[in-house]
Amino acid sequence: MKKTVSSAKPAKSVTKLRPEVLAQLPVKQQELAKLHGTPAEFAVGVYKCVPAMCSMDEAKAAVAAYEEEWAVAGEAKPDRKKGKRK
Repeated sequence: MKKTVSSAKPAKSVTKLRPEVLAQLPVKQQELAKLHGTPAEFAVGVYKCVPAMCSMDEAKAAVAAYEEEWAVAGEAKPDRKKGKRK
């Protein structure tokens, strides 16, 4: 019997960061780390695909794009609850 999306298990986090270290990252970077790993972890995975699945130029472009996405995610303001002023 084929698994459907609804019956599939949730994706396991790919990062090897310890939970206490992961918790110190901004929320957006935590989400990226859980999906794709840190930029270094992502790069290792991408470069393992060369030359079987992509060229070195494509790998370099993917790593550069992910590093940029990671940097932008780190610049995001942390989610803070706004208090009401009296």
